[in-house]
Amino acid sequence: MIGVSIITFCLLVLTILVLRGLYRRWGKVALGIGVTVVCLGCLVLVGVMNHCDRQITNVAKDRCYDRVEDIPAVQWGVLFGTGRNRRANEYYDSRMAATIELYQAGKIQGVFISGENLHADYQEVDSMYQALLAIGVPTERMVCDTAGRDTYSTLLHTREVVDTTCVILISQRFHNERALYYAEQM
Repeated sequence: MIGVSIITFCLLVLTILVLRGLYRRWGKVALGIGVTVVCLGCLVLVGVMNHCDRQITNVAKDRCYDRVEDIPAVQWGVLFGTGRNRRANEYYDSRMAATIELYQAGKIQGVFISGENLHADYQEVDSMYQALLAIGVPTERMVCDTAGRDTYSTLLHTREVVDTTCVILISQRFHNERALYYAEQM
């Protein structure tokens, strides 16, 4: 939503500049028409964003969990990549903690680790793999996908590699909602 807010702000500034030009050139009538068009456009944009948000939320309803006890046990967990890069990253830390908790509680038997390995200094998958190996997840219970550049490609690779239709998606709620929406569309 932050990205959408920034885009909306930039469009608003651009609109103000255009309206100012209309007023200088053609006067109050042109300005009035321009303001009306902009207001209608903003209403449509807000309506579309609200509709998309509701669609995603409805797909994920009753399918996102906050407590490990509530999660049904399945064979695989899909760990979405996020970088660590020598400094604290709350997304990395919470995803790793959730994965470890799920594995130790017996909710997942293996982990499909997906992420990018762009260059030597940015190795999402390797970092997560090493952390899971350190807590005792055996190598044969981990599958590494270094081509998971985004949520959609991660879901495609999961479907191709992991032989199951039911997995646990491991990420933050906002990300899992979007991932569930993508998965429904596949």
